[in-house]
Amino acid sequence: MKKFGIFLITLGISILIFTGVVNYIAYKERQALIETALGVKSSIAANDLEKNNVKKDNRYNAKNPIGVLEIPKIDLIIPIVEGATEESLRNAAGHIEGTGPLGVDSSNYCIAGHRAHYTGGFFHRLDELEVGDEIKIKTKDGEFYFNVIEKKIVTPDKVEVLNPTKGKSLVTLITCHPLYSNKQRLIVVAELKK
Repeated sequence: MKKFGIFLITLGISILIFTGVVNYIAYKERQALIETALGVKSSIAANDLEKNNVKKDNRYNAKNPIGVLEIPKIDLIIPIVEGATEESLRNAAGHIEGTGPLGVDSSNYCIAGHRAHYTGGFFHRLDELEVGDEIKIKTKDGEFYFNVIEKKIVTPDKVEVLNPTKGKSLVTLITCHPLYSNKQRLIVVAELKK
């Protein structure tokens, strides 16, 4: 019985360490995406790396980062990548190709993200947003501020949520609903502040 107890304690500690390592790797990958998207430079310049014979850590390669999504109300800061594939959504939110462009009149820039994810519930709290809440998107081209104008739940076949509205610059956030299910979609629409 004593050996079984030691086994369970060891198993529990191993699971905690594994979870911590997975979350740390995911965090580093998200940070690499954010830094690449915004063109943030390392505190050590590339020339300094070469002079001091220091190798740059390339384990966290950023793939197609285009910006950073920030939603202060739900404490969300997440990189945005081009494309909404399963691979691209692993550590980021994905701009749905064929939608957008960002910040342009009569456009709808659509972003998809996981609601419950093993490395972080990126859009986990998206349902807490209300009309008037702020959404910020940073890119190399600047910062764009939006206010939520609508929140709704639709079936997955309602692709018209991707359509632009004449005279408005919109951002639409899309995720599965309810939590841990993909039966419906939670849609949050925000309009560019003028």
